[in-house]
Amino acid sequence: MGTRIAAGSAVTTTMHPQWGRLGHSIFDARLFWNKRVVSFSSSSGRPQPQKQPQPQPCVSTRSRLPRQRRRQRRTNLVFGANTDVGKTVVTAGLCRAAAAASSSNSTDDDDVLPAVARVEYIKPLQCGGSDEAFLHRYANRSGSRHTNTPAGVTTACTTLFEWDTPASPHVASRLEHKPLSDEELLTLLHHQLDQISETETQGVTYIETAGGVLSPAGASPLNVRPHHASSSSDHTDDDTFTWGWSTQADLYQSLGLSVPFILVGDGRLGGISCTLSALDSLQSRGYDVHAICLIEHNNSSSSSNGSGMDYQNTRAIREYMMSQTRMQHAAGKNNHPLLSLLDEDTAERDVVSLPPLPPPEQSLEDWFASDIVTQRFHQLHMTLEEKWNKIQHSNNN
Repeated sequence: MGTRIAAGSAVTTTMHPQWGRLGHSIFDARLFWNKRVVSFSSSSGRPQPQKQPQPQPCVSTRSRLPRQRRRQRRTNLVFGANTDVGKTVVTAGLCRAAAAASSSNSTDDDDVLPAVARVEYIKPLQCGGSDEAFLHRYANRSGSRHTNTPAGVTTACTTLFEWDTPASPHVASRLEHKPLSDEELLTLLHHQLDQISETETQGVTYIETAGGVLSPAGASPLNVRPHHASSSSDHTDDDTFTWGWSTQADLYQSLGLSVPFILVGDGRLGGISCTLSALDSLQSRGYDVHAICLIEHNNSSSSSNGSGMDYQNTRAIREYMMSQTRMQHAAGKNNHPLLSLLDEDTAERDVVSLPPLPPPEQSLEDWFASDIVTQRFHQLHMTLEEKWNKIQHSNNN
């Protein structure tokens, strides 16, 4: 099973029963913030300043590993154009494809253990439900009906912080009085990435964000920087509304310049504008896009035979982005971010379309194991590997 930490409990001195292998070595009863130490009560969530001479954070938010070592292991952020567009489904498919690729690269010599590259899934923020449970159910399968994944090639899943309320993290943290600051989350995320890199320099790590690109992260009274959104204390009687929060895109910017992202677009009616707006929001913040993936939707009510109408969102996004690429070429701006994503020859490879999901009464495993879905996830996996290797080659020269 994966590791899970309940939000608001990461500042107690006693081992939380759900802390697992991360344990209390990550956080003690103190949280370093602006040269202060603040203790939290997990029941009330209200900060209580304490005196402490020159405290130090228990875990640095900077990587303790050499930069070159961190770069050896492919790591991708998975953003969504909106909530409920299929981020977890796409991430599970990518994990299956990575495990299958590891299987095909393993040795046939029975006297030599196969060189299995570990697949890691990290869900930093979870509100209600469990995406980790979904990954355990669908990512750790054989992939295609034609693929035999060897024993031991599994996806290790980790949820960093969770709330019970099925709502946006900034709402859940306020309702449950369990604050979570950006500093606390990023400290734990960096620590987790360090731990993975210390044991596995090869393989892939997927970090799945919450909601859409500009959806809120957790709220905390310690989120007080200018970019944090909050209400003024003069306009509310509930002090939790003064707890600040960041968007998903702003929160992970410290990773974004070195960790390329995959955007799960919106295949529904109206999803073209939503997807392109999300892409623009990410690129304007310096993120590097390596692929876009959409699960197409059919409007079954629009056709008398029930076959539905294909909205063709994937085709429209390819057409738009190739037009932008041509415009940048014509203007002599050959270093534009879009040029790293699309050209005429790679449009189908870089913007991937997946068939509609089956109705709830049908098996999702059959969808994952179908030939077309397996093939397209394999194609997407190979595209991400190729682009990551190009980055490594460029950095080494």
